[in-house]
Amino acid sequence: MDFATAFLTGKRARTPGGRLCGKLRPMRSGLLIVALASGLGPSLGFGLGCTAMSQNIKGQELSYRGTWYCEKQGCAESDMVASRRGGKNGEVRFHSAKLNPRAAMVFTAAAPFSRLEATVTDCAGTAVALPEEAFRAPGSHDVGDSAVHESWLILVDGPVMREHLKFGADTGCDTIEVAATAHWDDGRSFTLRAGIKSQ
Repeated sequence: MDFATAFLTGKRARTPGGRLCGKLRPMRSGLLIVALASGLGPSLGFGLGCTAMSQNIKGQELSYRGTWYCEKQGCAESDMVASRRGGKNGEVRFHSAKLNPRAAMVFTAAAPFSRLEATVTDCAGTAVALPEEAFRAPGSHDVGDSAVHESWLILVDGPVMREHLKFGADTGCDTIEVAATAHWDDGRSFTLRAGIKSQ
């Protein structure tokens, strides 16, 4: 039985390889009914495995809320402003920001996660893993409004980036990409990529 039908009936579904998934709760979303009516149901089922479907249901997917930065050098966290300029490079969203001396990238998920890690890559393909002190848990910072206060931060430090990576208008590489990975207590994880373009 495909995933879409399983959602409507509450029965068990099989992956394309024949593995039996756990019983799925019936879904009463009009979006799924439209998908079935248009013939997309089977293709949706083939495109998603049990784990991905379960993570989606549980809210174990990371979401990028944007980037905050200092307009003036060394401002307080509460004075950081949200970047209003950005775009997409393929599937990767990026925002324009100053590393003055750092910027704060904001991530969240519907299901609270216990740990966050990230790797930063420059346009030459050089990558560095961020240290533990680059991550700020919900409630431990003053960036943004109340919704941002309840989100995770990844602090991207300008001097550190320039020491280890090519980044800045004078280097010919004005964009860095951050691959953030959230970890849940049940052992599952989810990775999302976002970027910063140097102002």
